[in-house]
Amino acid sequence: MLWRIRAADRRRTVARGAWLASAAAVVTAVTLAVTVVFGSAPAVAFPAPLEYTISTPQGAADAPAAYEELRAAALAARNHPLSVTGDVHYVARSGWLVSVHAGDDVEADLIPTVTQVWLGPDGSARMDQSRGAALDLDGLLKSTDPAAPGVLESTDTAGAGTFDPHLPGTLPRDRQTLRAALLDRSALPATASVEERSWALAAQIADLHGLYVIPPDLAAAMWEVLADEPAVRHLGLTTARDGRPVHGFAVAWDRPDTGTHQVFVLHVSTTTGQLIGTETVTVADPALDITEPTVTGFEVWLRTGMVETIGAPAIPGQ
Repeated sequence: MLWRIRAADRRRTVARGAWLASAAAVVTAVTLAVTVVFGSAPAVAFPAPLEYTISTPQGAADAPAAYEELRAAALAARNHPLSVTGDVHYVARSGWLVSVHAGDDVEADLIPTVTQVWLGPDGSARMDQSRGAALDLDGLLKSTDPAAPGVLESTDTAGAGTFDPHLPGTLPRDRQTLRAALLDRSALPATASVEERSWALAAQIADLHGLYVIPPDLAAAMWEVLADEPAVRHLGLTTARDGRPVHGFAVAWDRPDTGTHQVFVLHVSTTTGQLIGTETVTVADPALDITEPTVTGFEVWLRTGMVETIGAPAIPGQ
């Protein structure tokens, strides 16, 4: 099984199949993690960083506020129609995930991986994972196609009632009420900082997009929530790893208890207002011997839409 890396908290471990439990609870990027021992230095190759027009991720704290750009993204998202041919949520993503090999010593590799998730109207689900496309020298995906038949590396399923397929329809659209609902799902401590709360909101939004096809009015409300967060900054424009033009919206978070400094970046389409991808940039992490800005994980949404059945093929053009 291959796991997402977003913002690793090495105090926790994840067992095989835990995607079911974590997705059901919409675990935030702060706590969704894998315990990995790299030794004195990471024995992995990291993706090339993306370039932004205003600020680097490591300079996010000094980047301009994102209010105007997020409000514009909300307007675009509200007017972007869903692709609907059935009542099954379908989400396909490509990213660099960690593969953990347990033995006398724990080894880990970052693997390009395609993840396809189907969520049925009865709450059942299926997740397929397969080897994804490599990156070119600019850090862009060489292919944006979902997995070809016969190349699956793993399939996990969940029975009826595991998930709430109607959650996107029941979440509030009022931005203040939605903000409270998202923070409640994050279970943050009362002492959480402004940066930690903003990170949790961004992570919740990304995690919901990873399981559900988000309705236009909910996507708009999500961007309105983030627009009110002073810790969310605008890095400017960039080209996402699938070649699409996007805004980069970032939240930086320093953790004095671990000496870790990370930046979580949301990539939002400049034309549709849809979430295109996420990146985690680790500026410093003593446990991984990271002392300069490093992309330690990313995901790109390849295709989303409501399809007829679980396991239905991808929807071209979405």
